[in-house]
This record gives sequence, structure tokens and C-alpha cells, in this order.
Amino acid sequence: MEPQGGCGREYFLPVGWKRFAVQVKGVYDEGDNAWLREDESGWAVAYHGTSKEGLGGILCTGFRVGERQKFEAAAGAGVYCTPRIDVAQHYSKPTLLRGHSVQIVLQLRVRPGAINPITDPSAHEFERKYWVINNPDDIRAYGVLIRELPLRDYILPEVMVYGRDHPGIRAKIDELEEEIRQQGG
Repeated sequence: MEPQGGCGREYFLPVGWKRFAVQVKGVYDEGDNAWLREDESGWAVAYHGTSKEGLGGILCTGFRVGERQKFEAAAGAGVYCTPRIDVAQHYSKPTLLRGHSVQIVLQLRVRPGAINPITDPSAHEFERKYWVINNPDDIRAYGVLIRELPLRDYILPEVMVYGRDHPGIRAKIDELEEEIRQQGG
């Protein structure tokens, strides 16, 4: 049994990641930050992979609903996240930061009643680990997670869903392999 992370939902510890706290005190209407509690009244913990380019915008202005909404018909348009760090990390392509190849994942709290899990029977098992949060006000970043990962060890999320041999994915893999070659790895 995994530790609980607010509202009784499973919490998957981000083992191997360095965590930096985001200043949230007084940012939201609730002065007591009850949404951060680890009991039944707290919001659920989730993760969202991002890039160093996307990090500042999310932390300064919050989340916004993106254009690519694979499961919009079933779960509505929203922000995709997951309670599993091992899934979110696939959405953070390693990037060079001060000479190190790093991944960036946001640690979030999500209003429990706002969670729309992917239940589409045609969804791959990997995709059924996502949550869709329709209203960006129901999702809050409270930690930035960073870990070093060589680009050669990164696995695209499309590979997790379709496999390395899928014809539509081959071009993405070729691009990634070329980038690895250019980095000398």
C-alpha cells in the first residue's frame, strides 16, 4: 500500500527527484492552505511533466487548457496530469540546464471532485493513468521536481502507448536519436 496523499488517494513518492517548494502561502483564497493537508480534507497529489520553457509560465500564471485533447469527448477539455511520477516523467523531455541533462516535473494538488480519470476502453493502459482536470483553478503547483537524466535514456510518451515499431512513431524516434548524436551522447 502506497502512502496517502490528500483525500485518501494513492500517493506515489517521487523517489530519485530533487524537490523545490513553490511559494503558495497567501496565493489562493484559503488563508489556511487546507488544500495542502495530507488528510481527507487535502487535495490529491498529482504530477505534470513540463519543460524549462514552460515552467515559468505555469508557475506565474497557472495552468491553461491546451489544444491537443485526445480524450476530450470522454473527459472534456482540460489539463492532463497523473498521480504517478513514472508516467509524468515521459512528458518531460530532458533538456540541458547548466551543463546537465535534466527533466522537470511539477508536483501538484488537484481538487478531488475535479478529477476525471481516463476510462475510455480504447485508451492504452498507460493512458488510463491520466487524469483530466477541466477547470485550471482546480489544479495547483506546489513543488518543482528535477532529476538528471541523459537524453539517451529518455522514452517518448508515444513509445509507451504505441511501441517503438509503430510507423507513426518512427520519425519522432529518429529525431530524438539525431538530437542525441548532436549532443555527443
